[in-house]
Amino acid sequence: MANETLYTALVDLKRYLVYTDEPSVDDAQLMRAVNRAQARLAREMYATNEGAFAYNYNFDIDSSASYVLPPRIRKIQYVEYQGASGEGWYTVKPANIRDRDGYSSETDLLTTGTIRIFYTRYLPDLAYGTVAGLSATTLTLPATAAYGTISRIDDYYNGAWVEIVSGTGSWAERRITDYVGSTRVATVAAWDTNPDTSSIFNIKCELPVDFIYSGLISGAASWLTRDKEARQDFDEDIDQIKRFSSIEGQTVSSLKPYEVDYSPNKHWYVRGNRIYLFAS
Repeated sequence: MANETLYTALVDLKRYLVYTDEPSVDDAQLMRAVNRAQARLAREMYATNEGAFAYNYNFDIDSSASYVLPPRIRKIQYVEYQGASGEGWYTVKPANIRDRDGYSSETDLLTTGTIRIFYTRYLPDLAYGTVAGLSATTLTLPATAAYGTISRIDDYYNGAWVEIVSGTGSWAERRITDYVGSTRVATVAAWDTNPDTSSIFNIKCELPVDFIYSGLISGAASWLTRDKEARQDFDEDIDQIKRFSSIEGQTVSSLKPYEVDYSPNKHWYVRGNRIYLFAS
């Protein structure tokens, strides 16, 4: 976060509210405003680049009729299939919406192999607090964060970045590849130096670095106050972020830089929060 944490942003935001002589605002209201600002700026990024804030995940196919998708998927960009024998990946075509109800027979289902889904994500709400537990490849988030709310939804943080901003393991960051809401355990790549329960974590804001700090403050301030200067600053941030055509390492093209090779006889479609996969 360019050495700026959510805590630093909130401290400066509180100072700004004192400066503008606004009524006291509690931390929950501050966080709602900060997350609202993040969502607005991210929405402008999506408008500029449909592949922004991308992630991909794999799952093995069995005889299930459908599979539950992770939460916070904005748009599925590609679905790829690899057969059980481990041959190359092939891109699966989306079913024509007019024809998808014809894929209903159990004999049409894909029953073996692996599916890989490339998708763009809605960014998770930000949070900051003390690590509750860990292992070499996990981090347990606290039941109650110092700032923000810890989600209890499975896979909510998949694709998000967590960074250690204070204490043991400071300034290490890892991408969350799996998250169990009931236990608040996030799976990450192995730490170089394991954090401990005195370490402070930050769910990292993934906006371009120029907007991570100033954009969150000006956006939150513009909603919490009637200050015209804050509104003007945020409007300028919105105008500038529209000019960003990519985010390094976070676009579909960076995750899938190779040519699309379509499989002629496999299809997918989504209904609700489930994906259906067919062999014909």
